[in-house]
Amino acid sequence: MKILVIGASGKVGKPLVRELLAKGVSVRALTRSAERAASLDPRVEAVVADITGDPLSSRPAFQGIDAVFMLNQPTFQETAEGLLAVELARSAGVVRFVYQSVFRVDDLAYLPHVAPKLVIQLAVMGSGMGWTILSPNHFYQNDQMTQFSLLKRGEYSVPVGLVGCTSVDVSDIAAVAAVALTGSGHDGRNYPVVGPQLLNGEDCAAIWSEALGTGIRYTGDVEQWQQAARSVLPPWLSFDLGMMYRDFGRRGFVASECEIAQMQELLGRAPRRYEEHVASLAAEWTQDLRAAF
Repeated sequence: MKILVIGASGKVGKPLVRELLAKGVSVRALTRSAERAASLDPRVEAVVADITGDPLSSRPAFQGIDAVFMLNQPTFQETAEGLLAVELARSAGVVRFVYQSVFRVDDLAYLPHVAPKLVIQLAVMGSGMGWTILSPNHFYQNDQMTQFSLLKRGEYSVPVGLVGCTSVDVSDIAAVAAVALTGSGHDGRNYPVVGPQLLNGEDCAAIWSEALGTGIRYTGDVEQWQQAARSVLPPWLSFDLGMMYRDFGRRGFVASECEIAQMQELLGRAPRRYEEHVASLAAEWTQDLRAAF
C-alpha cells in the first residue's frame, strides 16, 4: 500500500507519517518546499511541487498512490489547492481519500480559514473515490503560543472561553487518520475527532498551575491574543482565529458523549488527556530554560 500525505511536515502530518511508517506503509509526501522535503524521514519519498502554481507538474505525485491524506494550510489559495488535489487524485485512480476538515464545519463556515474546508469537503464527497472526513476539535497544541505568557506572566491566554472545548491532541488526530487510511469500513464516514473531556479556560489554567507548581490565571482576552498572534501568524489569520475564539466564548466547541465514545472506539484506547499534554509541554519548556543558562 502506498499513501500520499499532503501536509506531511505539519502538526498532524509529522505524527501521521510516523504512524504510517510504523505500520509498514510506503509513504510519499507532497510539499512545496525543498527545505521541508529535506527535513522528512529518509524513508519517505518526497515530491516537491506546487499544485496551485502548476497542477500538471503535480500529477506524478499522485501516480501509483492507493490513498491520499490531505490537510491544507490556511492560505488564500486553500480552496484552489484542495479542489485541484481532489481532481488530481481522482484522475490518477486513487481509491481512498481522507480529508481533514473542522469539527462543526457548517457552524463555522463564516470564518475565512474554515469556509474553504466546507467547499473541499463537498468535493471530496462527490469525487467518486472512497472518502473519509476527519473533523477535529480545537487542538491542545495551540498552547505552544502561550509559553511567554505562562512562564513570565502566570497567565493562560488562549481564549477558549468559559463554555469550553472538547480539545484534542494532534497525535490522536494522526492516529485516527492512520486508521482511516489503512483500515476497512471507513468509507463514507465523517468522524468528529475530539478529546476525552470538556475544558474551559479556567480549567486549563488550573491544570497548568498544577504542572508548573505556581498560580496561573485565565485571561482569555481575544484582542490581546490576536495582537500576540500577529508576531507568528499572518495578520488576516490572527484576526480570523480571534473571530473563532469569540464564537467559542459564546457557545463553546462541545462534543457529545457519543462522539467521545466513538473516538475511543476508533483509537482502541482512551484519547490523550489534556493533563498529559500539559505535563509533557511543561517538562519540555523547563528543560529548554535550564539549557539556556
